[in-house]
Amino acid sequence: FFFAIMKQYNTLLSVIFLLLGATASQCYSVVRNDDVPGTIRGRLTSPGASYADSKVFLHLSDGVQLETFVDHTGYFIFSNITQGVHLLQPFHKSLLFPEVRVEVGKRGQVTRATLSLNRQVVLRPPFVLQPLTEISYFDKRKPFDLKSFFFSPYGLMISFFLFA
Repeated sequence: FFFAIMKQYNTLLSVIFLLLGATASQCYSVVRNDDVPGTIRGRLTSPGASYADSKVFLHLSDGVQLETFVDHTGYFIFSNITQGVHLLQPFHKSLLFPEVRVEVGKRGQVTRATLSLNRQVVLRPPFVLQPLTEISYFDKRKPFDLKSFFFSPYGLMISFFLFA
């Protein structure tokens, strides 16, 4: 008798867990939707680039600065963003990305997003940002030139010493 009751409860528990699993997956798909109010999503794209040290800063209109890291595929997300005009600044150690001016409406939806340098370019969420240029921290060394060596102060001193 006890085992018959346990079999019924086992099937009942299986059905409950299946329903809970289906409900949880539906909730997850709702959260992943791009129309969630107060979220700013985007992706940094660059062929062959590593996003290990990449960050994205969001300067809110009330002076608060938010920061998030970029995952290995270049995606980023900001949540719970309030109404206002905000500035999105991607940072990468060797690439220069454009800044984006993001306007968020009363309901938390992105109403307008433009590049801060060129307000004519309108972006749609989720933002896909490509680098403007590669950052070079050092000047490239010029090749050795014999003429410029002789007309430099060191070359002049050596030539006066040898020929004087």
